[in-house]
Amino acid sequence: MKMIIAIVQDQDSQELADKLVENNFRATKLATTGGFLRAGNTTFLSGVDDDRVDEILEVIGGTCGNREQLVSPITPMGG
Repeated sequence: MKMIIAIVQDQDSQELADKLVENNFRATKLATTGGFLRAGNTTFLSGVDDDRVDEILEVIGGTCGNREQLVSPITPMGG
């Protein structure tokens, strides 16, 4: 058995929760905040049998996409 920890963006969380249930996975869903972008995230914790690890990773990867986000650089204060 493996513990899968998936941190996803909030906009993907409901669809992922639905897909996990649809594929007979159970998970604990926690609201979290990222430190770098200070954006809302959702963390899913799921205990999965060894023979289903690839399956849950496929569900997560197929549901949650990659995104690019522009970040303004921090300007130094003072001289």
